[in-house]
Amino acid sequence: PSHEPKKEEIPKEIGAIPDGQFTTYYKGDKTKIEKEGIFKDKKLVDGKHLIYDASGKLIKTLFLKNGKLVETKLAGAGDSK
Repeated sequence: PSHEPKKEEIPKEIGAIPDGQFTTYYKGDKTKIEKEGIFKDKKLVDGKHLIYDASGKLIKTLFLKNGKLVETKLAGAGDSK
């Protein structure tokens, strides 16, 4: 859509996420989690961030702890451990 909402109209899952436990969704699709975990200062600090390609296919998951990347898991890659 060409209409861009004013900043104060942006839903929490798209824009300013308050501190606390939240889940956001990829392009508003409630079947595809984008970020899940603890947010602080509008950033994910503890949890996972799922990365999708342009077609919406999951390509990798980033795991964060205390604001730092601790693991990257490629989609479709089986656990070898």
